[in-house]
Amino acid sequence: MTLFALTDSNDITGRIDQLNQGTLERNVNPNPFVDVVSFPDTWAGSFELGGQRQASLLQSEWTLRIVFAGNHFVSLLLSRQNKEGIKAIIDASLKYHGPGTRVTTIDEHKAEFDRLLSIFAGTGPTDLTAFWAAGQPRSSQYETVLREMYPTYNTTSTGFLNYRPDLVIQPYQSCELSTSASDEDSIINESIRRNAVACEFTASKEFTLQIVQTYLNRKLNNYVEALQEQ
Repeated sequence: MTLFALTDSNDITGRIDQLNQGTLERNVNPNPFVDVVSFPDTWAGSFELGGQRQASLLQSEWTLRIVFAGNHFVSLLLSRQNKEGIKAIIDASLKYHGPGTRVTTIDEHKAEFDRLLSIFAGTGPTDLTAFWAAGQPRSSQYETVLREMYPTYNTTSTGFLNYRPDLVIQPYQSCELSTSASDEDSIINESIRRNAVACEFTASKEFTLQIVQTYLNRKLNNYVEALQEQ
């Protein structure tokens, strides 16, 4: 699951590290525009989920990813001038490489991400003073554009009971070993593999660990409930 956060910064380098959320894995090369990191282990303990059991359950099924996108991204997103390029960056941010992925595959992904970020080269962010001053109503501005890119935005609940994550790239499906077509290890491993990808979008002028925790405390309990009830 991914928290995709728009933030008021012309250079987001190192901003996620400053959260001190825990041990992270950087999924892209350092750059001032969009940072993507994963927290694969023991990340759920800093959130209010009802207890250690719920935290362990959640992190056993999900890896937490955080994306920070600065003003260059926000400006181009709101302008609609390069929706294909912005969508490609979002899609690449949500691409998950699980344990055992070859180093060459990860390096190729990082190189491709650098190429996608070239849309920001030679341009600066527009004046976003009004956007960041708008408070909660600003969500309608960026969500309108996101719905144009992703028609299923905030409409898909498959695999999440009655809860609708902002964006579901691949629905959650509970483990069913009985779906395995043979007893070969590769087939069994594929049948129990978790391929779900879900994303929550938000925007805040500033991001601290407390802000991230407050936001995700409201969201993560829905994921816990979906796991417990299936």
